Amino acid sequence: GDPVESTQANMAFHACLAALSNNPYLTNALEEIRDLIKDALNTLSVLFTDSKCVVDTANFNAARIWKLYGTVSRKGDNTPTRSHRRAAVTETPPEICAVTCDQIRSLATLLPKDEPVKQTRRKSSQPIDLGTWLDTHGLSYEQKPYADGTIFILDECPFSTAHKDGAFAIQFSSGGIFAGCHHNSCGSGSQRWQELREIYEGRRTNNQKPSPGGDGAVSYNKKSDKRAILEQARAEPTDEENRIKAEALRILTEEDPVQYIVDTFAEDHIGDLTVAHCFTMSFASRSSVNSLGLHVSISGESGKGKSHAMSAMSSLLPPDLASTNRMSDKALFYKTDLKAGSAICLDDQGLSEQMQEILKGVTTSFKKEFKYDTVNKDRAGQTCTIPERCVWWVAKVEGVGDDQVWNRMLSCWIDDSIEQDYKVMENSLSGRLTVLMVDDDERYADALFRDGQRHGVDVRPAASLEEAQNLLRELGKETLAGVILDVECYRRR
Repeated sequence: GDPVESTQANMAFHACLAALSNNPYLTNALEEIRDLIKDALNTLSVLFTDSKCVVDTANFNAARIWKLYGTVSRKGDNTPTRSHRRAAVTETPPEICAVTCDQIRSLATLLPKDEPVKQTRRKSSQPIDLGTWLDTHGLSYEQKPYADGTIFILDECPFSTAHKDGAFAIQFSSGGIFAGCHHNSCGSGSQRWQELREIYEGRRTNNQKPSPGGDGAVSYNKKSDKRAILEQARAEPTDEENRIKAEALRILTEEDPVQYIVDTFAEDHIGDLTVAHCFTMSFASRSSVNSLGLHVSISGESGKGKSHAMSAMSSLLPPDLASTNRMSDKALFYKTDLKAGSAICLDDQGLSEQMQEILKGVTTSFKKEFKYDTVNKDRAGQTCTIPERCVWWVAKVEGVGDDQVWNRMLSCWIDDSIEQDYKVMENSLSGRLTVLMVDDDERYADALFRDGQRHGVDVRPAASLEEAQNLLRELGKETLAGVILDVECYRRR
């Protein structure tokens, strides 16, 4: 057999694991293996190093990766604070699965290291400064050094509304630019810089000529319709998008979609399933033609999970229909990206009297736009609007507003019991880690929510007033009717 395995077996090391190595003691020094590990660590550092944690990129050589269990590390002096310690295996998984070379190479090549090959492209009079270009077009990002250049991790993907994370842009030291997205449904890291420019600068028409001056510069159509360009780019759904839609349709027609969404919520948040059902029915209320909307207010002690519950559910919504940023009183009237049927999430934000009046007005006119007359900076009259069928989710320690606000909300309490604390602690200590990438369950939930709003349903309540008289003591009549309509709406779907 293999001499290394035989030697280890004779020393009672029976569980041998074959691995790549650039250790010249046993094998030839393979620089490509060392560089592969180095590139993989650099990729992890670019993606995940921030102000709270740092990925150590120095531990790529063979001498620093392994410590053979049973041996004693004797580097340096044996001092009380840095004593020589024996390496030991303290925990082993039921099955050891080796990471393949292809998997490491896939991680290492996730981001391009070299400047993209120059292609025939429109010229500009001056080199593009990528950071300035992103700022000019309203793209927020986190900036890091990368490969003698700079990488910009974009806060939201400009190529697709199916996800937020994964998009990046790189400017190399020579000025070359590479832009793309990691998601399989969004190009799998392929070059999309020209497409990104067309989205925000517009396409160059066939008869468009360079501007005078002889430098080859062209004037871009700054008034191009960004939405039309995006729709054209997404006209043909990818195989991955078709798979997600097909599975979501199957869940919607063959399974219980509400339970599926609640179960997916439970994968990220322990307990509070009543809160999850309230969120789900609230978002479903937008599809009921004759519903007045169902809005949710969560209250409970500080630190018991209100914010986490809202974050867990809002992450399952279509990104373009979840407004999660903190905002001023009148910000809703000036948000150009707020769509009809959005969920407005206010997390631990005090509701001023003006905000309470806005909430009352919006919920009262749930089926139509809410208009607000004001004056602009030139003191000229201006009418601002908030789109129709938006639902409000509010999380606050002491609840929200006055009685009129309470009457418009479905109030629920976060579980603050000692049993819930133990469950959360047990989950934390069990070693379960939050998945950093979006999994299929979240994609299916996104598609379920999006599909559920496409067709309005006219629903007649199946419950009589007598059957619900106990709830009337706690809820206003309109809110109760909304609950009945929304539950029946999802039953029929």
